[in-house]
Amino acid sequence: MKHDPLKALVYSLKGPVLLMAAGAVLEGICGLLLIPVILTLPSDPLPALRNLGIASVITLIVQYIALQQGFLAGTTVMRRLTLALIRHIPRRLSPDNSAGELLTGALIPAAAIPAHLLSPLISTVMIPLTIVTGLLFYSPVTALLFAATAGILIAALRLSAQRLKRDETGLLRARAGAAQALGDFAFHQALLRKSGQMSGAVQQLQQTLSAQHESQIRLLRRSLPYHLLSGLLIQLIFIVILIAGAWQVSHGTITLNGWLAVMVLIARFIEPLNQLSHIDQALRQAKAALNAAEQELRGKTRCSPAHSGKPQSAGVSAESLTALSDDGKTLLHAVSVTCPENRLTVITGPSGAGKTTLLHLLARTADPQSGTVRYGDLPVTSLSETVLASFRQLVPQSSRLLRGSLRWSLLQGAATPDDAELLAQLRKTGLHLTAAQLDDDTGEQGDHFSGGEKQRLCLVRALFAAPAILLADEPTASLDAVSRDNVIRLLAEWPGTRIVVTHSPALARAADRVIVLDNGYLCAQGTPEEVAQQSDWFAGFCAAGQKTAEIDRQSTEIVRQSKPQII
Repeated sequence: MKHDPLKALVYSLKGPVLLMAAGAVLEGICGLLLIPVILTLPSDPLPALRNLGIASVITLIVQYIALQQGFLAGTTVMRRLTLALIRHIPRRLSPDNSAGELLTGALIPAAAIPAHLLSPLISTVMIPLTIVTGLLFYSPVTALLFAATAGILIAALRLSAQRLKRDETGLLRARAGAAQALGDFAFHQALLRKSGQMSGAVQQLQQTLSAQHESQIRLLRRSLPYHLLSGLLIQLIFIVILIAGAWQVSHGTITLNGWLAVMVLIARFIEPLNQLSHIDQALRQAKAALNAAEQELRGKTRCSPAHSGKPQSAGVSAESLTALSDDGKTLLHAVSVTCPENRLTVITGPSGAGKTTLLHLLARTADPQSGTVRYGDLPVTSLSETVLASFRQLVPQSSRLLRGSLRWSLLQGAATPDDAELLAQLRKTGLHLTAAQLDDDTGEQGDHFSGGEKQRLCLVRALFAAPAILLADEPTASLDAVSRDNVIRLLAEWPGTRIVVTHSPALARAADRVIVLDNGYLCAQGTPEEVAQQSDWFAGFCAAGQKTAEIDRQSTEIVRQSKPQII
C-alpha cells in the first residue's frame, strides 16, 4: 500500500485534529439550532435562542483552542522537519546540492497544514455531515435532499480539481522552462557578449518567454469554466430552492418560517463545501512539499559508528571501486588508485570519464556499489562522522558561502581565526582584501562575489579548517590565467594530502601523482612523466596546455608593451 505523507501527518496530530472536528460538529449543531429559533418566531423564541447562545459560546471556545493548537502544531511540524533535514542532508550519499532548498522551499507549505488547511478541510466534512444527521430527526426528506446536493457539489468539485490539476501541471512546466531559459541567459551573458551572439540569444529568450505567456493564457482560458463551475452550481441550487420554496409557501404546503429555515440551513450547509475549491490547490502544494521532504529523508545516508579513532596517516587508497548511477549506468569499473600522503594527486581525463564520481567516493559523500576506500589503514566506513568531517575537506565545483560576514563564513572550523593570517592566505589566491572588507556581508550563498572569487574563497575556507586531506573539484575552472597560477602555486605548496579533479594541464604538470580516467576505467596512474608515457591522451593534453600557456604569455607581453610609458 502506498504511503501517504499527508495522512501520516494528520494521524500524528491527533489532538488538534480531534479538537477541530469537535469544533466543526458544534458549528453544525449551531446551524441546526437555528431551525427552532426560526420556527418559533414571532411567538416565543427565547428558549431556542438561549440554547443557540450556549452552543455558540461553547463552539467559540473549542474552536479557539483548536486554532491555537493548530498554530502550535504548525511550529512543531516546522521544527521537526527542519531538524530532520539538518541531520539528514550532511549525511546524504549524493553530491546533489538541491536538498538544501527544502529547508526554505518545502517547509513553509508543510507547516501551514495544521494551522491553515486542516481546520477548513475538517469543517468541510464535519459540518455538512452534522447537519444531514440532525435533519434526519426533523425531516428525513430534507436530509436526503441536502445529501444529494452535497453529492452533486462534491462531484463537480472533483471534476474541476482533476482538470485544474492537469492544467496547473502544464502551467508549472511552462514556467519552469521560462525560468531555465532566463537562468541560462543570465549565466552565459559574458560568453555571449564575447562571441558576438548576444542579439540572437536575446531573440531566442524573447521567443521562449512569448511561448510561455501564450501557453499560460491558453491554460487559463481552458481552466476558467472549471473555476466557475462550483459557484454556478451553488447559485443554481439557491435559485431552485428559492423558487420551489416560494411556490410551496404560496400554495400553503409549508409555512414561511419553514421555508426561511431551509434557506438559512442550506446556506450554512453549502458554505464549507464551497471552501473546497479554494483550499484544493493549497492542499496539493502542501502534499507535494511533504512528498519532497519525505523522499529526501528516505534517501540513503552514511552509516557511521558513533565513535572512532583517527587514521594514523593521511594517505588515501581505493580498491576495486564500482559505482552506478541512479538509472543503473556504470560510472566506474573496478577502479583502484593510490594517493600518497602529503602529496598533490590530480585526477584528470576526458569529460564524462568519472572523475567527479571518484572524487566523491574518496571523500565519502557517496558510497560505491563495491570496493573499499581507506584513509591510512582505516576504511572510511569505519570512521565516525566527527572524525571524517575533521580529517578531510571537500571543495565541490559549486561551492557556496554561508550568509553572514565574510570573516565568519571563511573561519568555519578554523582553529586560529586570525585576520592577518586570513588576509595573507587570500592574497596567495590573488584576492587582495582589507580587514574592513572581512566584515562585509557575503550575500545569499555568496552571490556578492563573482564565480571565480567565490571559488577561491571556498578554497581558503577549506584550507583554514586545516584538514589532513583536501579534495577539490575543478578549483581553477572559473579563473583567469593569473588567478589560476596563484591557486596552482597555493595547492602545490600546501602541506597535506591534496586530491584535485582538473582539466588544467598546468595543474596536472605541477602534481606529484596523476590519475587518468576514461569512460569509467582507470587508464594510467603515476608521476606526470610516467603517465605521459602510458597515456597518449595525457601526453596530448599536456602538449596542448603548453601551447595555450605560450599563447597566454605572448598575449600578456603584447598588452604590457602596448601600455604607454610614463616618463
